[in-house]
Amino acid sequence: SNGEERSAWLECALGVSLLMFGALLERCCALLPEPQHTQQHADALLLLPAIKMWSDWMLCHSSIWNPPPSFDNFELESENDPWDWLAKLMNILEALDDKSLEFENEPKEGYIPVRLPEDASLAGFTPLMYMEPALAHVAPHAHVAPHAAEHALRMRKLLFFGTEYLVGVEPPVLKLEYPVGEQPRYVSAVQRAQADYPPLQHLSEDSEVDESVSTTSGPTSLSEAVEAPDDDTRDLLRRRDLLENRRATIEKRRQRMQEMLSTGWVSVEVEVRPRWLVPDTNCFIDHLPLLQAVASAPSQPYNLAVPLVVVTELEGLKKCSRLGGKARDALAWVCGGGAGGAGGGTVRLATARGSLLTSRTFTAEQDEGRATNDDRVLATALNLQANLTADGAEVRADGGCVRVVVLVTDDRNLRVKALSADLPAKDLLSFAQWAGLHADTKPKSDARSADV
Repeated sequence: SNGEERSAWLECALGVSLLMFGALLERCCALLPEPQHTQQHADALLLLPAIKMWSDWMLCHSSIWNPPPSFDNFELESENDPWDWLAKLMNILEALDDKSLEFENEPKEGYIPVRLPEDASLAGFTPLMYMEPALAHVAPHAHVAPHAAEHALRMRKLLFFGTEYLVGVEPPVLKLEYPVGEQPRYVSAVQRAQADYPPLQHLSEDSEVDESVSTTSGPTSLSEAVEAPDDDTRDLLRRRDLLENRRATIEKRRQRMQEMLSTGWVSVEVEVRPRWLVPDTNCFIDHLPLLQAVASAPSQPYNLAVPLVVVTELEGLKKCSRLGGKARDALAWVCGGGAGGAGGGTVRLATARGSLLTSRTFTAEQDEGRATNDDRVLATALNLQANLTADGAEVRADGGCVRVVVLVTDDRNLRVKALSADLPAKDLLSFAQWAGLHADTKPKSDARSADV
């Protein structure tokens, strides 16, 4: 709920995001004051919808970004941070706002509704689900063009965000300043640490400077350098101090990043020893000959665990005019035990709990509530792996992570889900290529008859 409780990752993510927001603000502040008939002013109007959506997100999630994150770990080319640019934009919008145009929040007879297109574009976007779309009504006698009314409404929303919300939020982000002899203006109220040395953007860091600095002998601080009689020597010593400060800053930043990486990530070594393959329905429909070749290849180490939900899907596809033939062929092969019905135990049916069935008589399974068929296929593979691991199958002596089950599917989303659960997943073509198999691989039964 406050900045002290933010993780280092969130702090960095907020910093990068707000710097992107600041880039939009900086560009808009440069273009918006241009005359209205110019291309620069038109370009600024294209940036305002994005800035408005940023303000909507910040209104909905103030607990995430406030107090504002520090930008000390970022090299800013400008002396202004995003809050400075936001304050400048508020001053520009206040000067451009047409106070004579009045909006009504409640609908009235004859009044024309004004909506913002960016609100319609992002309707249903989860981070903005609690934000009410901007809707106002303008009097018909105002004689204002629709796009001009939208622009005016957008400016009013931005002015509310900057001049009221950010000024009143705790801690405040903007404040109203009253310079002597000048108009009141909004400035940033965010406290930031001041660097104890000037920026080094214009400081040369090539090899020649490094060599000259490294070979120069003299005092180690600027206070000692004042006693040097030569102006060139003093300049070199000043450069050396700046470079040392910069090197120390970079090293401190590198150490902090290493600490973040060491605490935020856990390295997991997964060894894949494919012994059980769990095929999805698309493997039977699109690549049945190749799947048969994988199951019946000579001296192959692979067994197929066909999820019951796949059998159910194939039963349903039998009635399809386009895929019915392929579904019937697949069912005949699966119910025959695989390998052309020659047996051998290469094909087994598996439940969603990872249990291997010895009989193919019953293929129905209790419904798992609102789980989709893809979820059931994934559950079959995960539970089968868990059961095999519990039985002591393929356990490394050092306790490493071993996987003997591979999910085979052409569905990319399903593969991503499996990989996120540390379960190997491949499409059938890639797996067959890795295993050196193809659709015309000689089956086991043919190999046995040839030996006879």
